[in-house]
This record gives sequence, C-alpha cells and structure tokens, in this order.
Amino acid sequence: ERARAPIAWVPSAGSWSQAYGLFYGLRFPCNERTLKWLGPAWLTKAFRAAGVLTEDVEVASITCIRSLGARGAAERLLLEV
Repeated sequence: ERARAPIAWVPSAGSWSQAYGLFYGLRFPCNERTLKWLGPAWLTKAFRAAGVLTEDVEVASITCIRSLGARGAAERLLLEV
C-alpha cells in the first residue's frame, strides 16, 4: 500500500448508508445496519480486493459486531469473523 500513489479525497455522491471506496471502488458500508445487510459475501470481496484473502478462502460469518462509539463519516466498528 505504501508504494501506491496518494489518492485525492473526493466527497461521495452515495447515500449515508453506503458510499464507494477510493482504493478499490467497492461499495462501503457506513454503518452497522448496512454492514450486516451486505454480510460475509461483501467482506470476502473486500478482503480479496485488498489482497488479504486468496480465492480459495472466504468469510463464513460475522460472529460479532461491536460499535467503538466514535462517529465521523462512518461508524467505527470492531468485527469478529
């Protein structure tokens, strides 16, 4: 990631529940409800896009989602998968 050229931030034209990420162009859930709706399939796709999961591995389930209480452009969540 450090070798990548910096990406300029551009305000999202998406909704408050989802926006498109700057690095990988994926829809990004901005809150817990939307993350639950997108589910393990979305996490699998995101982790593969980031290069941390190979094609033969997938997220089977989200076992815990805990809010860290901080808010800004999106909720800060801690996940167990």
